[in-house]
Amino acid sequence: MRRALPRPVAAALGVTLAAIGAACTTSAGTKSEAKLRSVTGPELLERIRASDARFTVVNVWATWCGPCREEFPYVQSVARSFADQGVDLIFVSADFDAERPATIHFLESQGADFPSYIKTGEDGAFIEAVAPDWSGAIPFTVVFDGGGERVHAWYGQVSETDLRSTLTRLVATSSG
Repeated sequence: MRRALPRPVAAALGVTLAAIGAACTTSAGTKSEAKLRSVTGPELLERIRASDARFTVVNVWATWCGPCREEFPYVQSVARSFADQGVDLIFVSADFDAERPATIHFLESQGADFPSYIKTGEDGAFIEAVAPDWSGAIPFTVVFDGGGERVHAWYGQVSETDLRSTLTRLVATSSG
């Protein structure tokens, strides 16, 4: 026999679920589909290769990762400062799909306005497609050139200074 939740708990749960539902829907459908799409490693590489960006920075992060949350604002800020020079940024969450609402909430709280994805499929296949020498540890930030070739990577938290100086050098030495 199942027991009912105490009234205060049931009421709080109802309010919470209503708030989550309101935050996740719009008249056009779900915000999650507009803000956070699923992606496999090969699909991510296709997206990078199809872009007309000179360079694409991919930042793999998760809501539960302290260093990821710490670097997120400045990774986005640095990328914004290079956007007019042909640098694009893609965020890829390593959270589980069940954590999609928390992931969307974090992206919204950060004012994320770059394409954002949530990794799907097997970890090994994702890692093999994106960077075979990467252990899968996050944060992980990688820069691809316009042809989809990896030109630089940071295994662990990247500093704002290192990201900015690397992008400055890459943009200055690339043609076009």
